[in-house]
Amino acid sequence: MKDIINYYYNLNPLKITKLYNHYYFYINSELYYFIPYKKNIELINSIYEYNQKMLNSNILVNEIILNRDNNPLTFINEEPYLLQKILSCDITPISFFSKGIVFVILFKYILAF
Repeated sequence: MKDIINYYYNLNPLKITKLYNHYYFYINSELYYFIPYKKNIELINSIYEYNQKMLNSNILVNEIILNRDNNPLTFINEEPYLLQKILSCDITPISFFSKGIVFVILFKYILAF
């Protein structure tokens, strides 16, 4: 996965952690998630444009990162993935397991995988 991240995004994480089919890593103390994209692929450009508008309006959202082909999605084994830079915060992620679901408490939000 390091080679894919490096090739498509020109990022060199020291360590990539895999949680199910989701990958996360840090670059310069910033957290990134590389996740399968399960939504309608035809909507991704509109989603990216809206993401950029929110960021430019100083709305605190995760940033969608374009790949080397200037595309929000990267296909690995024919499955689309999306890279996001997670909103910066000083809170350390905490993980716990309950009834077959992994919860990650991150930046005051709970993300279930």
